[in-house]
Amino acid sequence: MLDKLIPIAKQVKIISPSKATQTKRNKDALERMNRAGAEVRLQPMLHARIFCAPKRKFLIIGSGDVQNDCFGGSRFDARVYSNNPELIKDALKFFDRVWEESEPLDNTQVL
Repeated sequence: MLDKLIPIAKQVKIISPSKATQTKRNKDALERMNRAGAEVRLQPMLHARIFCAPKRKFLIIGSGDVQNDCFGGSRFDARVYSNNPELIKDALKFFDRVWEESEPLDNTQVL
């Protein structure tokens, strides 16, 4: 997943649970996306991970971290993809609400 998102990172917004930065591997993956141009925010009340590329009308809501083995890899993490315009519209409203209530990833945050 991470490798697929890097080329379009400047168009991607990610909301991840704050606790995801407690492991080095997850924090490194989020920082890698951030350095590639993705906007990354953390939300303490969120369990799922939300990946959004608004200009492409692309949204993924799932349980997998931002790591290659979580999406399409060796783990069985749940996720939802859709190209249904009404579902995407509603999901983007939810995304925007959570985004506004989340804090930007601080690359200097200590594990």
